[in-house]
Amino acid sequence: MINGSLQTIDLSKTAQKALKGDRGLRGAPGAQGGQGPQGAMGAQGVPGAPGQSATKLFVAVDAGGTLSKNSGALSATKAGVGVYRISFDTNITGCVYLATAGQDSGGLFEDYHLYTSRTGTNTVNVEIFDEKNNPFDRSFYLAVFC
Repeated sequence: MINGSLQTIDLSKTAQKALKGDRGLRGAPGAQGGQGPQGAMGAQGVPGAPGQSATKLFVAVDAGGTLSKNSGALSATKAGVGVYRISFDTNITGCVYLATAGQDSGGLFEDYHLYTSRTGTNTVNVEIFDEKNNPFDRSFYLAVFC
């Protein structure tokens, strides 16, 4: 006894057990607490492996159908006025083809447009038209993205 009061330690284990009642119902949850302060910035992570190039398949073709630059191209041919076919060394059926006007020297200030399509599993067709939709020969660049 301390100060004339009974303490739990003053009771036998049997008496303590007999005095213990059933557990009450769980109370309602309290209100959400405020957000704590932001923690310190972590250490710099390990650099990842270098990624792959966006494309490994591209060409620069002159108006005559000759490859002036390329990666992965087997050949370029001029099939007709404003019609070019570029064959690549891989299957490109799951890829997209982007052609644009271009040449390595001098300026191109004409109004013309290019269209692309695919033939077979490895050939891109590029067709070039002037502002009146007449086919004509011009140099261009082509990139194939897979």
